[in-house]
Amino acid sequence: MSISHKYTCALVCALGLLSARAQPASAEATQEKQPRVVTTASAWLPEAGTVFLMGGFDQTIRPSGYASIGLGGVAELGLSLDRQRSEPGQEAKLALAHFKMGTPEGFGHRFVPAVALSYRKTLPSEIQFISLSDTFEVAVLGAVISKRMGPVSLHIGAELFSAEDETSGKSLNKVIRPTLGLEWHPADLPLTTLVADMHWLPGNSNESESGDALLDTRWNAAWGVRYQSLDWASIDLNLRLQEGESISEAIITLGLTGSFSVLNPELSLERAQDN
Repeated sequence: MSISHKYTCALVCALGLLSARAQPASAEATQEKQPRVVTTASAWLPEAGTVFLMGGFDQTIRPSGYASIGLGGVAELGLSLDRQRSEPGQEAKLALAHFKMGTPEGFGHRFVPAVALSYRKTLPSEIQFISLSDTFEVAVLGAVISKRMGPVSLHIGAELFSAEDETSGKSLNKVIRPTLGLEWHPADLPLTTLVADMHWLPGNSNESESGDALLDTRWNAAWGVRYQSLDWASIDLNLRLQEGESISEAIITLGLTGSFSVLNPELSLERAQDN
């Protein structure tokens, strides 16, 4: 067994042990609205002072992560680390900062969905870390609406983005693509949420009529399951696939997502002690 597979097995066993030893989360915890579906943003915003932390590894022990904090209940500020295959056989690891603001579901009328506007931008290369690409820059302006309808939460949006690969000189400007996310909370599995989403990112190479090198877009699909093992934490198992890849090249990610309040630490402590 390779070293990477040994670490993967160890991570699976550790998370499985956490799930087995923990007391079941309360039913209310399964309804917690998270700021991301899998890789696509939702319109849900964290409460003021609520911190979301997600960390995970894929089958080759490459890390991914997400951290954000709610600002006044109307905005979110955070960082994310993800993998992006810009070309077949080539990979970029992107560290992005993001800001999202919006209005909650039911604002003004109970049928009104949650609405959010967001902006994401790669961090400057001089402060990127753990061998991140310092030549691939991405900026994304997005809008999304989210609505809970019975056991299903639907997230629909669009993103306007530009990108540049400084090494190859390829660029992508003012391209709009849709985003879609879906969450299903089965009534007979109150601690489980099935999740799926799709969005587009810079990827395939093209040449313009003038012969300039350009970046095109490729779709990125992800689906999986979220198990609420504790009131304050969930285990996530996801599979991600990009356009042009075979299923054997899919990325399998196993992670842990937790949330706590920095404005009300006593409540966070009580939630941890209850489990």
